[in-house]
Amino acid sequence: LNPNPLIYGKVGNTNARLKARYTDSVETLRYGKNLDGYRLGAGVEYAGNSGYFGRLEYRYSDYGALKIGGVNTGVDVSRHQVVVAAGYRF
Repeated sequence: LNPNPLIYGKVGNTNARLKARYTDSVETLRYGKNLDGYRLGAGVEYAGNSGYFGRLEYRYSDYGALKIGGVNTGVDVSRHQVVVAAGYRF
């Protein structure tokens, strides 16, 4: 592996679909909503001499407070992800 890693950061927009379902003995209620937010991330990549590379990345996405019908539910929606990747560049 190359002794000099590539360190990078990312900032961007993100979109996620929230789906919920509640079932009792009488009926089933379903709810769905698209959420928009922002994403922050950072990672490190190591490249080998033969075109192979490995990557480790952390991503944080924040979609803010969940509102249903304009009413704040008290639920803040966010996502934490860790990505481990390997590949080959040709």
